[in-house]
Amino acid sequence: MALPVRPLPPEVLDQPHLRPHSDTIVTFPQRTQPPLALRRVYRVTQGLTLLLSGTTLLLYAGTVWGEMHWQKQYSYYLQLQQQRLELTTMTATLEHHLVESGGRGVVQTPAQTLFIAPAPPRASRPVPSPQVRSWPLGGY
Repeated sequence: MALPVRPLPPEVLDQPHLRPHSDTIVTFPQRTQPPLALRRVYRVTQGLTLLLSGTTLLLYAGTVWGEMHWQKQYSYYLQLQQQRLELTTMTATLEHHLVESGGRGVVQTPAQTLFIAPAPPRASRPVPSPQVRSWPLGGY
């Protein structure tokens, strides 16, 4: 049965032949409580859903934090590489400058040289050789 698109006017509804079942009242069944097992299953699934959702959010937050930490460390690594390159270039430039100037930057004199006396020779000690056992270990 198709429902009308718009409600019928009151003069049509007042005709007795259009409402033949108006004297009967349809009663719907009362709503009953679901069984105890279903309620427990519902509560358990609610708890599991919350637990899994929380775990998923924590894993996602950990992944995002790890990615941000990795990105910060990687940019620090690139910065250190750049500084190393600059220091290597600067060292090579200074060495080249010293070679061209003939090493005249620091004049070495015998008064500035340190002489260290060698240590006295040590007496050689014999190294004990391990004893070879004639029977097998473990009592066999």
